[in-house]
Amino acid sequence: MSAPLSRRCYERRTEANSWEEIWEAGPYFDRISELLESARHYAVFVGWQIDSRIPLHRPSGPSGHPLANETLKQKILRLCGEKPHFQIYFLMWDHASLYIVEREWWQTRVWEDIHPRVHFVFDNRHPFGGSHHEKICIIDGKVAFCGGIDLCGERWDTPEHLYSDPRRSLDWKKERHGPYHDMAVQLTGPVCQMILEHVRRRWSTLSTIPLPETDASPALGDRIRGHRVYLSRTLVNNSNGHREPIVREIEFLFRELVRSAEHQIVIEGQYYWSRELNDVLITKIRQMAGKEFRLILILSELKMSKSFTRNMAGHQLRLLSQLQAAALDSGIKLIMGAPYVRAEKSAVDQRPLRPVYVHSKILIIDDRYLSIGSANLAARAMRVDTELGVTLEATTAAEKSHIRGVTQTIMRHWGMNEDSSRRDVFIRSFKPALELSHMREIKWRAPWRPFFDPEMPWLRRIKHRLRRTIGSPHSLRWSVILWLPVWTFTLALATIFVTDFPAETSARIVFLTLTAGLSSVAVIPTPFFALTAIATAEFGGNTALPIAIIAVWNATLIRYAMERGFPSDGLKSEASNDALERRLGRRTIRSILLAAADPRIGLQRKIASFGIFCIPFPWLLICITIVWPAVLGLMVALTEIGLGWVRTAT
Repeated sequence: MSAPLSRRCYERRTEANSWEEIWEAGPYFDRISELLESARHYAVFVGWQIDSRIPLHRPSGPSGHPLANETLKQKILRLCGEKPHFQIYFLMWDHASLYIVEREWWQTRVWEDIHPRVHFVFDNRHPFGGSHHEKICIIDGKVAFCGGIDLCGERWDTPEHLYSDPRRSLDWKKERHGPYHDMAVQLTGPVCQMILEHVRRRWSTLSTIPLPETDASPALGDRIRGHRVYLSRTLVNNSNGHREPIVREIEFLFRELVRSAEHQIVIEGQYYWSRELNDVLITKIRQMAGKEFRLILILSELKMSKSFTRNMAGHQLRLLSQLQAAALDSGIKLIMGAPYVRAEKSAVDQRPLRPVYVHSKILIIDDRYLSIGSANLAARAMRVDTELGVTLEATTAAEKSHIRGVTQTIMRHWGMNEDSSRRDVFIRSFKPALELSHMREIKWRAPWRPFFDPEMPWLRRIKHRLRRTIGSPHSLRWSVILWLPVWTFTLALATIFVTDFPAETSARIVFLTLTAGLSSVAVIPTPFFALTAIATAEFGGNTALPIAIIAVWNATLIRYAMERGFPSDGLKSEASNDALERRLGRRTIRSILLAAADPRIGLQRKIASFGIFCIPFPWLLICITIVWPAVLGLMVALTEIGLGWVRTAT
């Protein structure tokens, strides 16, 4: 009997009244569509990606005939219209520019303000180089889904993985992507409330719109003895401005589960990049030398992927080569490969092949543990991204039988059983040494790993060293360090763009004092407009306006960089009006312009908001090059008009 999991492997140990695996995105989309139709109160979607155009089934019409598919957006609008109290919440990754080609464009314009009860928030509360990678759905707090499936394009497929299928598209008319394998788990019972509470903690740092309250009371007839499940996370930023350690529960869970294996380990994964986890598997293989032990590893054929991650194929093959060498030395049975599907027609020995892209994240240990989640076997999934996984522990004979059944289903799914009826899908075994020898050394040995799979957030070492040397990024010393370059750059640019530079010593002292005050907007609350008015009265609009604009530009850019590197909760705690708070997490041009032009909000808080709350850099430039110069120009003009009236009157 193995030892129980240590406390560092999970956040919560709770119960699930039911546990059901959903194989592939096609059945998953259908299940989500059915549950949305029957939902009464709310639905929460958390994901790495979303697409409003994915087709979903509609319920049958009055005559019983099936209706045409509708898009996700159309379904949500229809349900909000039919159900007067139905609420929809979206928490999606504010994705990097690298992924813009493969995603639906202008998602905020697609979702924002389409209905008062549809709430869409982008999440960028992750370290530089990280991502929000969870895939969660919660409906009415009674049903929850967790796994690897996003509600987006290029995911749809069926368990058959046909060689060609026109339904692999947004219009179901022409295939847009190849065969695709994924998995999620559907849960009911107390675990749903735990997952909702997990989402709430992140949501509350991005929006003041509250998520529904958790309800601990079980539905009628639901109170049965539950399955023991564990919730495990990877969490780098707790999004509350405090310096807290990285939550590495998923990494520790993987390590402990592998070490506890006695007969068999089954892994399905998109990537196999982590050297640390590879070492754990190699150590386990050597420990089981001479025993009946089997390791099954199903991965994507990375070198044939359309994604940029194909550049990591060489690194993955080198890890697999080490794993294979350890298995040969220990006499352990190792099955590792990528799934392929043959075309339906033509001769069997001449049929073309297509790889099945594996996106599932599954770990099975003997007949005792089954873990499904969003984390890949990569360092970034264990230490950089935001991840969530659920693990079923078998405590009864029925649960052990269920886990054995999942293992057998995986074997049949890929045609690995001798009695399998599948002949069109098979596993092509990896031959790492041979495949590496066929690759071009320069291309495949390029240092892609620090970019695609960092072992810790980018710049983290630099940030820690700065904190140790200087202190808190929001302390007085940091304020002085930030203010000095802003003032220096402002003075340097002023000597270039200001034609009427003061010549007298007293005037220069006043000029330096005013530029120092204008530059301090980057670090302390400053009466910026009042100082601009004083500069206008002292030196005239032709001098004051360029100085004010230059100071705003420098302060904004430096503050933006600072808040991106050291995110804080300053704006949310200081924001004084509900209108701004409700815009947190949004990034439409309209909401940005309203926040930038709102006179009730201090300029320093405006500058900070563009670094904290999901505002991309190009849109920041719109504000500092168009909105603020226009506002400052208007204010300087009004000041000069007022001064003219005063001079005329006197």
